[in-house]
Amino acid sequence: MRRLAPGVPFREVRTLAQDVDDSLWAERTLAAIGSAFAIIAALVVCVGLYGLLSYTFAQRRREIGIRMALGATPRDIARTTLVRVVALVAVGAASGTALALWTGRLLGKVLWGVQSSDLRVHALTWGLLLLTTLAASAFPAWRAMRLDPAKALREN
Repeated sequence: MRRLAPGVPFREVRTLAQDVDDSLWAERTLAAIGSAFAIIAALVVCVGLYGLLSYTFAQRRREIGIRMALGATPRDIARTTLVRVVALVAVGAASGTALALWTGRLLGKVLWGVQSSDLRVHALTWGLLLLTTLAASAFPAWRAMRLDPAKALREN
């Protein structure tokens, strides 16, 4: 640079990539904050789903005891519990996906590098939702499997 223009002072020489990186700090910060809130929301959903499942288990304790007394295996009880939960969450996820596809056209200008109908994003969302559901329902299903039918039938 000094050979090309010896009389011009060069104080700060930067590449275009560095300038672009510096200009995107606000967007990156907003994306990081959004991601943090999304993780917190997923944890709140997991805790809420766990609470709902624990309450449902407590309400169905006698029914589960009767099923086990009639010969249902702990595996059958866990499967029934998990299938009900996953079916309920799948209905909610399907309606949410339909709503996301419908409103995605409106938000198309906000999404950077992602199409609103991107199959990978929806598959990743469904996978994350399934993992959250399984994590929240694992302990109530385990408790349902370990239920003593005699105790459950004696309790009021």
